Amino acid sequence: MTATVRQWFAEHGRGPESLVLLHPGAPVRLLGYSDGAVVALEVARRRPDLVRDVVLVAGVFRRDGWEPGVLEEAETVVAPMADAYAEVSPDGREHFAVMMAKSAQMRRGEPMLTGETR
Repeated sequence: MTATVRQWFAEHGRGPESLVLLHPGAPVRLLGYSDGAVVALEVARRRPDLVRDVVLVAGVFRRDGWEPGVLEEAETVVAPMADAYAEVSPDGREHFAVMMAKSAQMRRGEPMLTGETR
């Protein structure tokens, strides 16, 4: 699990499986995209009793799995992405840079899942 996700759950006294516990129909089917793929995998790993199926899309499970240049490119605030973010974020367009910085920090250090991760 990434440091940012782990920190959020620690601050709120919960693990990522608490998201599933909010759903009345557990076990559930999880779809994780990008960083969400790591969260979905972590939920399934920690609480297999809550998860029926897992679909992981475009997730990187080891920081050394990134193609060269992708992380540096991701740290650049791209105007169309910031505009799209501004349309749905209650924090406004200026928060996009904050979110991108947190994502970049997370990707520099984690995740480091392996076949032996339990």
